Amino acid sequence: MKHLLKPYGRSDLDVSSEYFNKRLSRARRTVECAFGIIRSKWQILDKPILTDIDHADKIVKAICVLHNVIIDREGMEHNKKRRKI
Repeated sequence: MKHLLKPYGRSDLDVSSEYFNKRLSRARRTVECAFGIIRSKWQILDKPILTDIDHADKIVKAICVLHNVIIDREGMEHNKKRRKI
């Protein structure tokens, strides 16, 4: 994948490499949480997207844009109400 970041290996890491790995891990958890929220609202993400990788990438990006538009227009409170349904 074009923009995939990978952690450094576990053996003999210097301080900056350890710091990078910790920050990367924190970012990964944040993304996983955000994707979990989005996945709970968009049923197409409940199962594998059976298409080529480029089309799947466009679908996921479109869902993220739509999600952000809903938040901008209706606010986070509306977002929380939808999650409870």
